Amino acid sequence: MGTNDSKKDSSDCRTIEGYKRLCSSVDSFVKEVYSSCLTLYQKRKRQKYAKEYFAKEYFLSRILKGDVELVAESSCNLQIIRDKDQKIIA
Repeated sequence: MGTNDSKKDSSDCRTIEGYKRLCSSVDSFVKEVYSSCLTLYQKRKRQKYAKEYFAKEYFLSRILKGDVELVAESSCNLQIIRDKDQKIIA
């Protein structure tokens, strides 16, 4: 009986050894969870930045055009383009 009791006591959380193991396990678990959360946060932040950068660059280079480019592509007068814009917006 004495041998079984000593094994039971050494794994019990109420002993110093058991308490140290419990603290170590909890500490490892918390570090792992924090690390995972931080990794996910950083990944999502990079993805968001990439999407915003792509959208901005795409918008500026493909959609938003200057007056000179609009006149050159449409072969129209700038005032005609502006009048058509106002009709679309209104």
